[in-house]
Amino acid sequence: MKGTGRMDAEIKNGKGVLVKVVPEDMPAYRKRSSFITNYPKIVQIPITEKCNISCVFCGARQVEYVSGIYVERGDVETWILDKLGGELLAQAHLYLTGGGEPLISKAFWDFICGRRPSRMLSFNTNGIFLTPQNIDKLMAYKGELATLSVSINACRPETYKRLMGVDGFNAVIGNFKNLKAALKAAGSKTHAGISMVVVKENLEEIPLMPVLAKELGADFVAVRNAEFNTPAYTKDWFSTEEQDIRLDKELVRIYEGYMSDLAKACREAGLNLVGKDDVGDTCNELFNFIGLRANGESFSCCLGASVPTGNLKDHADLWGLWNSEKLMRMREQIMRGEIPPECRQDTCPYWREVKKGGKYDAKSYLCEFSGLCIDAEVTRSGLEIRRNSKALLKGSVKNCGNETWSNAGLKENGLYKIGGRILDRSSGSTVKELRCNLSAAVPAGGTAEFGLLIDTAGLDAGAYILKLDMVREQLFWFEDKWNSPFLVRLNITASPRP
Repeated sequence: MKGTGRMDAEIKNGKGVLVKVVPEDMPAYRKRSSFITNYPKIVQIPITEKCNISCVFCGARQVEYVSGIYVERGDVETWILDKLGGELLAQAHLYLTGGGEPLISKAFWDFICGRRPSRMLSFNTNGIFLTPQNIDKLMAYKGELATLSVSINACRPETYKRLMGVDGFNAVIGNFKNLKAALKAAGSKTHAGISMVVVKENLEEIPLMPVLAKELGADFVAVRNAEFNTPAYTKDWFSTEEQDIRLDKELVRIYEGYMSDLAKACREAGLNLVGKDDVGDTCNELFNFIGLRANGESFSCCLGASVPTGNLKDHADLWGLWNSEKLMRMREQIMRGEIPPECRQDTCPYWREVKKGGKYDAKSYLCEFSGLCIDAEVTRSGLEIRRNSKALLKGSVKNCGNETWSNAGLKENGLYKIGGRILDRSSGSTVKELRCNLSAAVPAGGTAEFGLLIDTAGLDAGAYILKLDMVREQLFWFEDKWNSPFLVRLNITASPRP
């Protein structure tokens, strides 16, 4: 089974006896290495190229314009889905997208209706086919529907019709409201929002997006400028030379001003804003994400256009592509603080910074736990703690990265803490989080002693996993930055062990 292996852990029990815990079937979470021992967290799949409308800025139309060839559009080819495999579908977050409309795609409904079982899905839609019947099907999805984005692209009916080619603005607005009502009734945690691709025609409607989102009860707003690879593309009234805001310095200035105001308006309205360069100090795309195109080509960045980094056709399955020589070489460059040649494009915020004379300074967030001792029963099968009781886990954590863990000047956001997560062993979902404060700053190479209280209150008796890691509060777990967390089985019992 790919992505799994042995991970030995040593913990002293309440009597001070050292016990080697051997969790033979627990995931061996990845080390910071070019070869990755688990599947990508996010896999983007071009689920369909079929569409029910004809947007003037459609990327597929641009390809036709350049080639002069009209290609019959359809769903993703079956061989691509077959090479994903059931193991990946049970682990990864799938983003079902492409140049078409997923709600008219058989391949999309195969995922939703369980013919291809999966753990987590997100997708974007133009919303026209968000009918009551289709909303019911979405609500019946057995996995987790994480994010649903509706491409509204305008805040006025007349602008919508001009850009999208159909008079459907009011229908989409009504469909979105029905969707939000269904999500609320189901107690769903799905994030549903609206998105806009910006050209000159709708530029002045950016400030209206948070107003419309608030009216609809949307969870987020996504705004980005349109990307054109064909400088002289035309369709009906539309032309790249006229509508691409990147070609006009004054339009760029106006766009940047609107985006700055939009960020403030979204914060005040309690909306998440997607589309700004909200990136961390280190690029994680090559370690977490892979996208596929309709021809099997892969790309390794979700921030914009990317040159091909391989092709699924050349591998037996996605696992082979994920750990191909090219991707391993690119990861090694990232870990050395270099930007791979494949990533040196203006769509990459890190490369843009380098071009301006800045530096890509990769920060590493790595830790290692040792000397663990808990005042509870420890066996070769893991920890045993009774329901509604507490156990203190003591030990030390070493800073194996290159950044000092300092909380000076911080209140809550960004604080370094020792963190624990209790996971349901069957589903892998987090059922409880634990925290322990650092007593002092920990420099690179230094260690800190800690005592983490494991409280099982509110948890049923059963099989769990305890995951130890460092966390920057409200920002990220070190695991998100390639660290390998410490894992051990945790059995919560209803009564003391006889």
